Amino acid sequence: RLVPDVVITSVEERGFRGFRDEEVLDVAAELGLVVLTHDRRTMIAAANARVVAGERMPGMVFVPWSLSIRRAIDDLATVIGCSRDDEWANLVRYLPI
Repeated sequence: RLVPDVVITSVEERGFRGFRDEEVLDVAAELGLVVLTHDRRTMIAAANARVVAGERMPGMVFVPWSLSIRRAIDDLATVIGCSRDDEWANLVRYLPI
């Protein structure tokens, strides 16, 4: 609600639950979606591997489980308000800011 132009969806809503990280990133790249993840163990490595391989990676934001929902939303709203979509390509960013 803080940033009404932003559409947020989930792996579950898209029917991708149980998909491998690489598959989720393939779909995100195809649709031009920045990925929001709590998975520091495997998802960030998969995103970095895409970049190294020269594959499209529209961006990723890591949100630690320890970050409050309110803080995560505020930080995301700030980041979205201060950036353009094309600035996210091939980047992994970490919250909190």
